[in-house]
Amino acid sequence: MKDKKWKAFLDGLFEDKFAGVITDILKINPSKRLSDVSPDLREDFLKLMIEFRFEIIGTLDFKDSMATAGGADVREVNPETFESKIVKDLYLTGELLDIDGDSGGYNLHFAWTSGYIAGQSAARRQ
Repeated sequence: MKDKKWKAFLDGLFEDKFAGVITDILKINPSKRLSDVSPDLREDFLKLMIEFRFEIIGTLDFKDSMATAGGADVREVNPETFESKIVKDLYLTGELLDIDGDSGGYNLHFAWTSGYIAGQSAARRQ
């Protein structure tokens, strides 16, 4: 850990561009070893993380979205089959449902699992 570099420390904590902004604000060389970061600079980093403010000035197009929210109300779907309670033989899975999860594979896992269950349920109806 003592030879770990500042940039490696920020990897995984922040997106690369934001990590660069933090590094620039604190005027830290990205290749500086963590063991060489002064206690005052560590304190400045913690203070920046607590007090950092920014203005959101817009969004990208929908095609650039990483996640969506909303969808069919889960109370209108049978949780054991994912069949709609309103429209017979209509199965709703994944992000078609109003279920939001953390990024990092959780939404994908739910999409695959709910799709599998819906597929199995639909096949049994035939």
